[in-house]
Amino acid sequence: MRTLALWLLLTPALATSFSPNVLQPSSLLAPNLYPEAETVPFRPAAEEAQGAVTRAYLIELDGAASSLEHWRNWARRSESTASHAEAATGAGASTSTPRSIARSLLGAVDALTHRYGLRSNGTDDWQNGQAEQPQSDHTNSNLTDGRQASSAMLGDDDGAPPVYFKIRHEFDDPTLLLGLSVRVLGYTPRASSGTTAEGTGDSWSADGLSPESVPSRPTPMPDGPSSAGPRGWSQQRDMQLLSTARGVLRVTPVRLVPAPRPWNGLEQVASVSTGSSSSSIRRSNLDMIGVTSLHEEGVNGKGVKIAMIDTGVDWTHPSLGAGFGPGKRISFGEDLVGDDYDGTNDPAPRADPFSKCAPHGTHIAGIIAARAPPDSTSPFANVSGVAPGADLGVYRVFGCRGGTADDVLLKALQKACASGADVITMSIGSPAAWSDTPTARMATSIAAKGRIVTVSAGNDGDVGLYYQSSPSVAPDILSVASVNSAYLTVYNASVSSGDRDPIPYYSANAFGLKDAQIWPFAQASDLTTLLDGCGSLPDSAPADLSTLVVIVRRGGCALDVKFRNLARNRVRTVLVANTGLAPFYPIGTGIDRSALIEAAAADWLVARYNKDPTIALSFPSTGPLSLPNKQSAGVISPFSSYGPTFDLLSSPSLAAPGDRILSTWPVSSGSWAILSGTSMACPHVAAAAALLLQAAREKRWIAGAPTHASPNLDVMDVRRVIDRLRSTAQPGSNSTRAAMLETGAKQGSGLLQVADAVRFNTSVSPGSLVLDPDAAFPMRRSFTVSNSGTRARTFQILHEPAGTALTYSAGSAYPNAGPAPLAEGHLEVTLTPRIFKLEPGASTSVSVEFAPPGSGVDKTTFPVLSGFLRIISSPVVLPGAARIAKAQESLTVSYLGIATPITSMQVLDRGFGLTSSGTYSMPVVLIGGDPKKPQTLPRAYTFLDGDLPVLVLRLLSGTRRIKIDLVEDLEGSKSSSDSAEQAGDATSDGTALPVPRDVSHEDAIYAQDGRALGIPRLLFQAAAAEELHILDIRAPPTHVPIAIPTRPTFETPAGEIQPVDWTTSRVVGPIASSELLPRSADSGSSSSYSITWDGSIAGTPVPTGEYRIRISALKLGVGEPDAGQDVAEGGVRYDRWWSPIIRVQRAFDDPAKHAAASSQQVVSQVRV
Repeated sequence: MRTLALWLLLTPALATSFSPNVLQPSSLLAPNLYPEAETVPFRPAAEEAQGAVTRAYLIELDGAASSLEHWRNWARRSESTASHAEAATGAGASTSTPRSIARSLLGAVDALTHRYGLRSNGTDDWQNGQAEQPQSDHTNSNLTDGRQASSAMLGDDDGAPPVYFKIRHEFDDPTLLLGLSVRVLGYTPRASSGTTAEGTGDSWSADGLSPESVPSRPTPMPDGPSSAGPRGWSQQRDMQLLSTARGVLRVTPVRLVPAPRPWNGLEQVASVSTGSSSSSIRRSNLDMIGVTSLHEEGVNGKGVKIAMIDTGVDWTHPSLGAGFGPGKRISFGEDLVGDDYDGTNDPAPRADPFSKCAPHGTHIAGIIAARAPPDSTSPFANVSGVAPGADLGVYRVFGCRGGTADDVLLKALQKACASGADVITMSIGSPAAWSDTPTARMATSIAAKGRIVTVSAGNDGDVGLYYQSSPSVAPDILSVASVNSAYLTVYNASVSSGDRDPIPYYSANAFGLKDAQIWPFAQASDLTTLLDGCGSLPDSAPADLSTLVVIVRRGGCALDVKFRNLARNRVRTVLVANTGLAPFYPIGTGIDRSALIEAAAADWLVARYNKDPTIALSFPSTGPLSLPNKQSAGVISPFSSYGPTFDLLSSPSLAAPGDRILSTWPVSSGSWAILSGTSMACPHVAAAAALLLQAAREKRWIAGAPTHASPNLDVMDVRRVIDRLRSTAQPGSNSTRAAMLETGAKQGSGLLQVADAVRFNTSVSPGSLVLDPDAAFPMRRSFTVSNSGTRARTFQILHEPAGTALTYSAGSAYPNAGPAPLAEGHLEVTLTPRIFKLEPGASTSVSVEFAPPGSGVDKTTFPVLSGFLRIISSPVVLPGAARIAKAQESLTVSYLGIATPITSMQVLDRGFGLTSSGTYSMPVVLIGGDPKKPQTLPRAYTFLDGDLPVLVLRLLSGTRRIKIDLVEDLEGSKSSSDSAEQAGDATSDGTALPVPRDVSHEDAIYAQDGRALGIPRLLFQAAAAEELHILDIRAPPTHVPIAIPTRPTFETPAGEIQPVDWTTSRVVGPIASSELLPRSADSGSSSSYSITWDGSIAGTPVPTGEYRIRISALKLGVGEPDAGQDVAEGGVRYDRWWSPIIRVQRAFDDPAKHAAASSQQVVSQVRV
């Protein structure tokens, strides 16, 4: 019978083998915020590596109470037991095999059978609880004895946790992190004695048994879920048990981090020409940040070590030194993971960071250190990295596919720091809301050791404010945003007639065509007017377009639609005529060659074609060239992510070129490519920091320079470098029209200007001011201005406000998507002094008073206020002395604050979300996870065959902590003995339930769509009790019989009406909890959070009964209640929601009633 029971449980287990009871990012129920739009802001179709690694945890230790040696000893005993178990059971290595899943369910079967006094005697018959225990074979006896012997070694006396585990990584530098990451393999018998339910202080015994009556027959699973006695496993229980070990300070789930991708996922491989290099690149984006002139002076990063953490590198590339090891351009580093690693499996480290399958790192390496060999004849010979003289190291943390785990990133950070690197850079991250994630905390600790850390801010600009990536959110590091490039890569096309200059075309590749005739996509009646190519071919179209270069107008439809339409008509080569917008590199389905040309060139070609239809173009394989970007140079890139963090401790620090950057690529894939993203901007800043350090060591940088720049800095020196780079950056606008400066939440201090950082005689400190979100206006801050030059200087300070970024639009329930709207209102600033003079070597303090905006700012929009204090410095020119060329210096101090207390921001999305699956209030419980089946009434779940509740929620803001608890109402809760009919049929969605009696229409409350909300339980899908006044109260339709009474009631079995106090409830046990969550995006795999509840608490099935799932999301700007204080008592600190009633209705509730039916059902299934 045990086999039959296992069959009943196997199907849902397979469905939830992705770790039930764990809150994960999800793409379920993304709100349709753009129902009328043809397109929505781009989000990747498949953002990989979301959520947590199954049963993997980061453990931080108190070195005075515990040590890594303790954990090594415990792990050796644990792995010995696990190996014994694997040998005895024949367990496989996969966590998703039916064998491992089946083993994980045996404990649940034990619990259910024990609850009803049943035992298996090894046959298909059930016996009473007094029957003999089944006789085990020799193998199982050895397995049990081995586990018990080992678990005795892992006893209370030496402080070991009551779990079997395997060590993933160790972190042995207490100045960074003392601790380890582990993978839990199973529970020891000691774990069966009860686990404390979080938030209650009570010992949790979910199956209703006392700890003494729980069978202590542990079943560790070396590579999968496990159970101890009657319990399965849960993330919540794993963390609680690990926390009981000696000296544990904190336990955090190991989270997955997606592999870095360029913005929009576009990787455009550039041509490698075998022709002349006479037309190779002359100007580059190094000019716009001041690098070129420093190279001419010998400042190229020489003597500075830069460590890069990324996807590996193809070090065979000639421009990267064609080698690895001491004396080579890429001289140190290692591969921490191997090709086959995807973030969820075991890594296979190697000493060599070589990779050609994941090219992102090769592109980053080129931005830092590319330099062609002296004898190179490549057309890319002039492409240079920012710091080609630096000593580069690479730490590979991604395999060929998938993502990585954040404990791998932590290990790479530790190794990079231990290598002695002066600068550590990461173009890696995932959305965050807080500045104290594990990777961010280690980055800050590395900065405290005197290392410069740079991290890309992220490519989520379309999401809006408060969506910066971690670890770029760390204090004391440089978080890097992107600006649009000043120079773009193009190739030239020549006209066959030879009577005009070559025509530049925007493409990553030279077409390599000769004398190709053109055909303008235009109507025969008006050949001078280009069409967009989105419709049918005109009657005048040639029969064969495959050999022609077809010219179409930009716009009219989505580019992919345009290209598919052209491809259906056998078009193979396309030139898209620009319409005055910013240039781009068009690529599309079915087209072999595509490029953009400017409107003037297209008009000339069309006019010439009308005179001479034989006109042809040649596209030689020479180049590429660089062409000034006249439309959008220096504008903050639209894809660049917005800060700040919700604690206002971090936002992007500054910006660098990240738009359409040409750099190295794996040799086997083309050697050169053009990519966009903050990933490309970040290495510009890392390498610029190396230039600054070299200048400091060579005494070229004087003003504000570190007191000792070799071999490493201290934390104050790190801040001097950050202040120098930020204060010499130049703020950028939000458009080419320069209507207003872009918010500091997106651009930080502006565009990097490293030459000014080296040369300026003026210094300011700090380079940025943060306005405390909890302080009241007026606020006062100060900064110091110093003159390190040899002449006296005069100073004038001006206030340049940036656009005020609006988190919400007035009256909107959802945060604004990017680009965030900018308002003109700004903080009023008083500076003292505003004009002054400093002698050589002198300094002065400037006081700044910030007053609230006078007008133009709606505080309900949660505006982010920012701007710049510009310090203009000029040398004093004595009478008769010659003026100094370019002597004026301009620096800035940025500031950022908020106008509305962040504690007022709503956390949970309670709106009636418009989704592709319908309209219903959020959060929502989906029956079996089906978006088309929201639970709106009480419902029974069997937890069989996918009959599981899946909770989906969205966050309008981040939260430091969210708790998902199972609760019972303290007043009026129905007893577990109620009939199934009273709670709803197990196969029904609850629509046939009777409504409460004796309730009048006058007491009804209606949802915003005019429908009656039904019974009292549904009320709390829309709002908490104290928020009911915000609902739209409408007159009830006459055909609606009963809705919600003002005082919620329900009918008891005896028929009387009982009041329900929804503000109080008993926590039965914690289902899940999570910390430091970012807000939800509008689409993609982070558009919501979901959790599948499998009917258990801490791995133990809960008894039959009626429950609710309660969400408790900690509000912004408040601390958690004291330990042991229930959510109801600390309710002002939480944003709360209760689900409709969820009845746990198991097939084993009544053995006399269900045993025969269950057996017959299983036998029938087996026969089928």
